[in-house]
Amino acid sequence: MTIDTAKPLLVIGIDGFDPHLLHTWSDDLPNLSELAEQGISLSSRSTVPPDSIPAWATICTGLDPSQHGLLGSLDYWRGGVDGQVKELVPNVLQGKTFWDWASKAGKKVCILNPFLAYPAWPVNGAMISGPSLTRGETSCFPRSLTEDYDVPRLGGFEDYPTRVELDVILDHCLQETKSLIRLTCQLLRDLQWDLFYTFFVTVDRIEHFFWRFGDPEDPLFPGPNRFQNVIKEFYVLMDRAVGDFRSNIDSDVAIMVISDHGHRLRSTKLVNFNEFLRQKGMLVPRGKLRSQSLERMRSFAVTTAQKLKAERFLYRFGKFFPKAKEIRKSGLSIDFEHSMATLSDFAGSTSFGGICLNQTAIRRAGQDTQVIKQTVMDLLDSLTDPVNNVKIVKEIYPRENVYHGMFADKFPDILFVLRDEYGVHWSIYDKPIVPDYAHRMVSGGHRREGVFILFGHGRSPSKQTADLVDITPTILDALGVRVELATSGQSLLPK
Repeated sequence: MTIDTAKPLLVIGIDGFDPHLLHTWSDDLPNLSELAEQGISLSSRSTVPPDSIPAWATICTGLDPSQHGLLGSLDYWRGGVDGQVKELVPNVLQGKTFWDWASKAGKKVCILNPFLAYPAWPVNGAMISGPSLTRGETSCFPRSLTEDYDVPRLGGFEDYPTRVELDVILDHCLQETKSLIRLTCQLLRDLQWDLFYTFFVTVDRIEHFFWRFGDPEDPLFPGPNRFQNVIKEFYVLMDRAVGDFRSNIDSDVAIMVISDHGHRLRSTKLVNFNEFLRQKGMLVPRGKLRSQSLERMRSFAVTTAQKLKAERFLYRFGKFFPKAKEIRKSGLSIDFEHSMATLSDFAGSTSFGGICLNQTAIRRAGQDTQVIKQTVMDLLDSLTDPVNNVKIVKEIYPRENVYHGMFADKFPDILFVLRDEYGVHWSIYDKPIVPDYAHRMVSGGHRREGVFILFGHGRSPSKQTADLVDITPTILDALGVRVELATSGQSLLPK
């Protein structure tokens, strides 16, 4: 490991910050617009799926999800996490992040509110973090920071529109953001550092819950309303924060602004892929009469709740049933042992999905796995909406074409991306396409394009699009830290 002379670097991470919205509102975002116009501004390409857990783990380590193994998506409707998150144990990222490498190289670091990095661990400088997925006490290294500063509660959150009113969520997000901006300014000014990293999660939360109130294209847009400009106001708040940060640092400090993914109108229609696979002979029900009864019960409850605008009460009612999640995802209706192909739940009911193949069932049926895989991919490619004849699936990949690391088998055998207006659903014995039952509660969804801005380095980018695996190598390169990383990413700064 060697170190070259380099500028100090301020990295600002913003969950869900969208490049299209930055462009749309550029006249109202003078600080971010200046950084983008005078520095390097690229669209970044997120992970598949573009969820916060795998994406921020990739940003912080330079490893793709099949290498770091951190999967799972935040369930913004019910709270908690969907998917495989057993690995989210304390300090799961310790020793693997860009600030660990910078610390080892002798760089002074200050790390504030890093996602998934809790509790704080020893670094060459300061680290302050909170639990990412639950509420808990803020952790500091060194502990004396709690004596010198009014450190707010950081990390996770418990505010969901099924539990509290939107006014409460909005106020909490606003206060949390302002507190973090204030602490960031204090630490920028007071501490010695070569690398400063601060992370904001609230913009993504606001986009999820308030999208339909500001987007006239949303079928549930209520017309002029008091929440109509909430998302834009948070972008303006972050722009002002960038201005505040710049006023507390020297002019020779480079600034990087990054996001894990962008945001858009969430899917308004759900495609019942398990029913599609059942009709094609790939999926076996657990028993026709039992399965039909369960699916009709679920469909009636969801449809009635939608008509009565009572999705919140459906959630509360479902909490009393221990098998509610399995019913929602048809887990009690499908014979997984004898089904050759089923829909994965690795990305929730988003536009990103996957199909799991059962090699045992395929062999039992006298079929070849590769033949069945290609058959399923061809079927997906031919899938159209029966109402408008629009092709539903935009992209289809065999898993091995995307991920190759030691955790690659956590992903489904086939990955696919749908047109934006469609999301995945698990029902059988139901209509092929149904309204998104959660859209009233969570109307904003992730898009794969994110933000990458680097200001103050005076070097042209080596690529036109940034992959998330490129960010850690770029940060270390900007700091002048040379280290061999087990990543497929590369610095965006040319030699």
